[in-house]
Amino acid sequence: MAQAYEAAAAAQRALDRRRRAEQQRQEQLDLFEYQCQELSTAALEEPEELTQLEQERQRLAHAVELQQQSYQTYQILYENDQGEAACSDLLGKSGQILEEMLRYDPQVEPILDLINDALAQVEEAGRQINAYGEGLETDPQRLETIESRLSQLKQLCRKYGRSLPELIDYYQEIQASLDVLNGENQSLEVLAAAYETQQAVLIDSCATLTRQRQQAAQVLADRLVAELKPLAMEQVQFKVALTPITPTATGADRVEFLFSPNPGEPLQPLADTASGGEMSRFLLALKASFSEAAAVGTLVFDEIDVGVSGRVAQAIAEKLYHLGRSQQVLCVTHQPMVAAMADAHFRVGKEVIDQPVANAAKGRKASRTTAAPDDQVRTVVRVKPLDVTERRDELAQLAGGTIPPRCSQFC
Repeated sequence: MAQAYEAAAAAQRALDRRRRAEQQRQEQLDLFEYQCQELSTAALEEPEELTQLEQERQRLAHAVELQQQSYQTYQILYENDQGEAACSDLLGKSGQILEEMLRYDPQVEPILDLINDALAQVEEAGRQINAYGEGLETDPQRLETIESRLSQLKQLCRKYGRSLPELIDYYQEIQASLDVLNGENQSLEVLAAAYETQQAVLIDSCATLTRQRQQAAQVLADRLVAELKPLAMEQVQFKVALTPITPTATGADRVEFLFSPNPGEPLQPLADTASGGEMSRFLLALKASFSEAAAVGTLVFDEIDVGVSGRVAQAIAEKLYHLGRSQQVLCVTHQPMVAAMADAHFRVGKEVIDQPVANAAKGRKASRTTAAPDDQVRTVVRVKPLDVTERRDELAQLAGGTIPPRCSQFC
């Protein structure tokens, strides 16, 4: 029963863990799918797109100024229509002068080469700046598109707390995570089937245990009634009630003892109806019944006769005596009729002794004859076996409180 319950409980825990994991997986899957859709719609491909768009936006927003400035640069470098000499003109004149100088001094030839190279570069720069200026156009629609795209990208970067290159990497990561989550082995059904199997085993074990309890309950009831009748409970009724409960490690039954000590009284829970004397006799009968069902070497009764006297106490004493024929019985009692049936007596008593710290370390003890501090005394329990005379005196004290005069002569 316990093994079946533990197996079912383990299967339940595994299933619950898998269900929680499945819920988390589904939540993660939903989040990744949403993010993937959002980033896919944004068409994130170029890590430097933000920088490029910023540059294009600046160019379009200042196209007129750039055209004017490029034309001014062209005039300075190549062709000036304001009557001033352009850089290329000045370099050309410098080259002509150096060519005349070269006729008289070859040392100026390297300088002439530098001038000629500079002239070629200035002319090329002039042509390029002219082409650049002519290529500049104002395009308000394109500028609006760029502004919208920049706003979209910056909003996504703020939302995800990443730069654009990092956001593109994250998009690739969640695409890979989606592949893993969508392709994950779904073992939920397997675990659910395993749980159902273990639950069926548990229910079957509970049913088997219930049937065995029903059979044992009748046997116990018959045996208990038989044990109780000699204990002055001739009209006693007893029944074991089994009430279905949620399966546990001890089965699916709540076991309750129903008891009626007198004729005409209905069966009621033993714990609610039995008096002290009735409970003492019931426990004695219960132990006696179990001692017959299982091999028990020693039975221990602690004041099993509380709340009874006279004929009932005598019946309990006889029951203890008969139990003692087949096994050892240890009984704590204050009833002389019960104690008198025993084979041996031990007197149990408390004693306060002095135990100074110094002496305690040496193992010495002394009876308390003088007052000692509370931290240097202790109370001990002593158990003393009694001989025939001491046993007689102890029984007399139990019966009358004191040892009767001339007890030794007549006892």
